[in-house]
Amino acid sequence: MALQKTDLDSAKAALPLASLHLLVPPVQLLAASMWQIVKKKDIQSYWKVSDFVSFVMESVPELLLFKHWTQLILGLRAQFILELCEKGEGEKLIQSHLEKIKTQPSTQLREASDEKKVVSDFAELIHTFLVESQDKQTFFQEVWSEESRALFNSDLQMLFWEFLCRFNQLLPTPELDQTISWLGESCVFEDFVQSLSEPTHMKDLLQHHKHLGHLAQHELFTPEKNLTNALNADAASLSDNL
Repeated sequence: MALQKTDLDSAKAALPLASLHLLVPPVQLLAASMWQIVKKKDIQSYWKVSDFVSFVMESVPELLLFKHWTQLILGLRAQFILELCEKGEGEKLIQSHLEKIKTQPSTQLREASDEKKVVSDFAELIHTFLVESQDKQTFFQEVWSEESRALFNSDLQMLFWEFLCRFNQLLPTPELDQTISWLGESCVFEDFVQSLSEPTHMKDLLQHHKHLGHLAQHELFTPEKNLTNALNADAASLSDNL
């Protein structure tokens, strides 16, 4: 079925967050929100993103090549600190984050000499900024130029997208039959019915997906008449007893 332009426009429209919570698993919603942060270069949120990446990689180190995930974490945290320096944030705040990079890296990062040197060189650079403002000004004007930032961000986004794809492979959205199997004998219906106390969110969700045209045509088949016959029989029996 071909979609009309108005339907396509509706399908592309952003869904309210409350409706997304009904459809999208929390883990996938988290992944998508982190991608928005990196894509939009919301550098103020990079440290929190790096904490999540670090947590996942500590739990499942084989998710990424070691070189890739250390570059990703260091890239996110280094850019966060550079942003603090460029904005002229206080020395105490900058030093505290710098110490976290040096003293609280991952277990594997502590054992990697190449990565340790990168951290050491970066820390030395930041200390120079804190002592000599002219060096900081020269760096941000000539070294950390718009072109350099664009190349850095491009590589960072590629690494982060690789992380998200692998993360999605690790935790795929289960099919309905798998969900039923995992649920076992637990009955959580009442809990979820309460979450639908505001029907507008579900209605928005249903209307949005209707416009996507995913729903197949009805299959033409003749259902068994057992249900209808049983209801008719019960109705007739009731009439006889009146």
